[in-house]
Amino acid sequence: MLRLIRVVQVRRLYKTRYFFPVVLWSILIWSLSTASKIPHVPFDFLSLDKLGHLTFYAIETLLLIWGFAKTQEWVTSSYSWIMICMVFAGIYGTSLEFVQAGIPERSFDYADMIANFIGTIVGALIYYKTATKYFLNKII
Repeated sequence: MLRLIRVVQVRRLYKTRYFFPVVLWSILIWSLSTASKIPHVPFDFLSLDKLGHLTFYAIETLLLIWGFAKTQEWVTSSYSWIMICMVFAGIYGTSLEFVQAGIPERSFDYADMIANFIGTIVGALIYYKTATKYFLNKII
C-alpha cells in the first residue's frame, strides 16, 4: 500500500513539469507589472499597452490550459477547466493591477483589467480552435 502511494506521488510530481512554462511566464508578467519608470498611457483601448496586456494574458491562459490538458489528459471536452484557467489568469491580472496601485509611477487602470480579461478569452478561443482543428483532423 505504501509503495502504491509513493508511485502515485512520483507520477503526479512528474506531471508538474507541464506548469513550468506558465510559472515562468507569470514571473515575467509580475516583473514587468511591478517595475517602475514605465510611462503611463492615457486611456486609449487600441494602444500598444492594451494590446500588450491582451497578448500577455492570452499566452498566460494558453499556457495554463496546456498545463492542465497535459496533466489531466483532456483535449476539448472539459470546458470547466478552460473556464477555470480563464478565471485564474483574469484574477492574476486583476491582482497585479491592485499591486500597481501601490507602486510609485504606476497606476491602477480599469482598461488594463478589461484588456487582461479579453486576452484570457482570446487565449481560450485560440486553444479551442486549434485543439478542435488538430484533433478532428487526427480522428478523420
